[in-house]
Amino acid sequence: MKKTLLFFLPLLFVSAMTTAQTKTWNFSDGWPETDGFPGYAADPDGTNPVVVDNLVIQPHTSNNNMGQITTSVLDFSDGFTSSLRFRTNGSAGGTAELPVRRYLKIPVSGDVTVTIWCAAGGSSARSLFVSDGSIILGTLPTDGEQDVPKIFEVSYTGADADLYVYGDNNFSLHKIEVTGTGASRLLSVDNAIKIPTTLISRDGQVLVSNVTAKTQIEIYNLSGALVKSVSVDQDASFDFNVSSGLYIGKINTSAGSKSVKLQVQ
Repeated sequence: MKKTLLFFLPLLFVSAMTTAQTKTWNFSDGWPETDGFPGYAADPDGTNPVVVDNLVIQPHTSNNNMGQITTSVLDFSDGFTSSLRFRTNGSAGGTAELPVRRYLKIPVSGDVTVTIWCAAGGSSARSLFVSDGSIILGTLPTDGEQDVPKIFEVSYTGADADLYVYGDNNFSLHKIEVTGTGASRLLSVDNAIKIPTTLISRDGQVLVSNVTAKTQIEIYNLSGALVKSVSVDQDASFDFNVSSGLYIGKINTSAGSKSVKLQVQ
């Protein structure tokens, strides 16, 4: 039976709301439970992040559990109730102001307020940070407060910047909201890393086009399991005979990553 892949760009299993100058990533809304974003064995320097609706996710280069989505029902003081959490699953490393792994990067174009609905992922002392890469803008310390809901708010004033969200140990992130004039940079899909490579399907195969450099194609099911991995350095095709359902395709290059939903019928 012929299978057809329908590609929905540019979102990767994510629901995000955009209202005026506000951007919200709600990890309880549209994110399927998964074991996390895979590390990049072909990218030992960690320079190949995943970009999901203008949210940059930098996994560990060898560990695959950054961004693990699991069930977690928490009631926050403002009335928000979560059903899922995004787990960092460890330390961000690097310097106090500039992490090197297990972080989220938020590009802004000016003044913003970042609000994070979160909880400590363990009972030992740990802190969640927001920085601009050179200055720590805010710190949320916890000790003996595992799974206690917290609302962490940080303000940034300045020009274009990349804001980093990271911890010195595991934290559970439930929702992130960016408000202010600087959030306009997040509202445009053009801000995502531009990768010309495209994928289309034909008769049980995936065709890879517009390849300009070494490219790793990875396809995952919604449980986070890798079902196909192919490395190409020119336009190519490969078999993709799988059961009907929704899959996630990732195009990984030295310039960054692009992700698409794949609906196999």
